[in-house]
Amino acid sequence: MPRDYELNRHIRYEVIGTKEDPSAKAQKARLAADEAVEKHQATLNEEWKVNMKSDWEARCQARHRVNAAKAVQKQLDGELKCTKAVLIEVRKEALRQLLERERSAYAKELEAEGKTFYTQRA
Repeated sequence: MPRDYELNRHIRYEVIGTKEDPSAKAQKARLAADEAVEKHQATLNEEWKVNMKSDWEARCQARHRVNAAKAVQKQLDGELKCTKAVLIEVRKEALRQLLERERSAYAKELEAEGKTFYTQRA
């Protein structure tokens, strides 16, 4: 027997053996489509959750960077304030020492001339 005859016979029996009505085919197609839609919807929901979590983490990181920058700025402001106060004290002390040196030099000049500072008794 030719090979084509056997293939045709096999297909014929396969087709003859299945008596599926069109409504069952339509129902299977609807079910397959519904399952595909549900699978796609589940994928979309999962992607949405991942995106929301990613956005939330990005916002948290941005807030953290802003708060960290503010904390560093606050610390630098405090250090700058302390540095300015110390610098003012150093300048005051340097001026006091300069004034005392000038006063002592002036007192030596006056003493060399035989003069002195006028001090009022209390």
